[in-house]
Amino acid sequence: MTNKILVVEDEQGLAELLEYFLGELGYDVITAYNGHVALQMLQRRPVELIISDLMMPVKDGYEFVKELKAFPILATIPIMLVSGGPISPTRLNPYKAEAYLAKPFDLHELELLVYRLFDIRV
Repeated sequence: MTNKILVVEDEQGLAELLEYFLGELGYDVITAYNGHVALQMLQRRPVELIISDLMMPVKDGYEFVKELKAFPILATIPIMLVSGGPISPTRLNPYKAEAYLAKPFDLHELELLVYRLFDIRV
C-alpha cells in the first residue's frame, strides 16, 4: 500500500515540485492550495502525512493545524510545517508538529524528514 501525503502549499510551482518529487519517491500525493481546501479534502480522503506551509491565503498553516488537531481522527496525522520566514519553536509549540522545515530547503533534507515521519530506515 502506498503512503499518502497531503501537501498544503499556496505557491503553485513549489506545490507541483513537491508533488512530482514525492511521487517519484513512490508516495501518493494530493495538493491543496490553502488550509480551508485541505480540511475539506481530508474529510473525503485520509492521508498518513501532511506537509503544510505556514503562510497561505484564506486559512493559513496556523489556523489549519489548530482546526485539524480539534478532530480526533485527524489529530494523529503527523505534520511537517514549512515556512519561508523564521520558524519560532515557541510560537509553533501549541501546534505539535512532528517536523519543521525552513524555505528554501534541500530536497534531500525533505526526503529524510519524510522517511523519519514514516519511520522508514534509510
